[in-house]
Amino acid sequence: MDDNWLDVLRYLALIGVYMFGATILANLVLRVRRWAPTRRRLARIPEYAPGWKALSRGEYATGLDLSWRAYERCREVARGRRSNALACCEALLGTALHEVGRHEEALVYLRPAEATLAKAREFDGGLVRSAYGTTLLASAEALSDLDDRAEALTATEQALRWHVRHGHRRRSMASYHAALYLRGRALTKADRLGEAAGVVRQALEARRATTSDPDVLVAAGLILTAEIAVDNARPELGLPVVEEAVAHSRMLSAAPPAHRAALAEALAVRAGILGTLDRRAEALTAITESVELTRKLAEELPDRYRHALAAREATLVELSGRVSS
Repeated sequence: MDDNWLDVLRYLALIGVYMFGATILANLVLRVRRWAPTRRRLARIPEYAPGWKALSRGEYATGLDLSWRAYERCREVARGRRSNALACCEALLGTALHEVGRHEEALVYLRPAEATLAKAREFDGGLVRSAYGTTLLASAEALSDLDDRAEALTATEQALRWHVRHGHRRRSMASYHAALYLRGRALTKADRLGEAAGVVRQALEARRATTSDPDVLVAAGLILTAEIAVDNARPELGLPVVEEAVAHSRMLSAAPPAHRAALAEALAVRAGILGTLDRRAEALTAITESVELTRKLAEELPDRYRHALAAREATLVELSGRVSS
């Protein structure tokens, strides 16, 4: 009788081992099947990866051209059906349109991409998840640039929430630092200055702990900190911060437009603070250099920088009048 029970137990154990192995094999097969479609499809679109690389280098015109071609090619393959691959191409195109200053048009592609990628469950090595994170950041920045304050706050909160899944590792992620900065900018525009100052400080600390090299995000954080001081009616506190921002921006490579834009903005904020402190000659020097930089940027990317150019030229005229009088 004991031998019979032992045989039954062995038989059940054998069945359990086979079922466990079959389950693992089935999961592997399902993962491979779910992993394959998007990566395989995007690999057949030669403009997709170079499009992202061009944007990362600040070559926005080239990036936009590649993005359009990647999107059109993927749409032809999709034949009107929604897919993760098409959403990735929409994310690329929307990001490129945002970078050249066509923010409303960018949201036309970013919003459906965000909705599709939020529900994606592919095991793709992070390709889809990375596209989704980039979509959240581009949407948040586009909404902020359009001064849609409520939507920008929601978008930045969503971008930060997306990073929570990375745990402590997110503190070293550039996308997390960018999300913090964008959150601070959205809070500043919503006149929640105390919260904004704390978030921007957190972004600066995290970014500086990650890199000691000149960094455009550090420059942007310093500029925003100085602006918050001005909005709090404490321009004297913002002056040393914006001086640091100008010095830091001058150390950046002048090749990408974003780096030159950071210097132009830092100089414009410096001019505003110096004008408030009645140091008009220094303010005029700063705004003159800012206008020269912004004019060149507006020639390259008119949609993105023409409004900034108009505002800074008006400041230049005003300061010139005050100095001559």
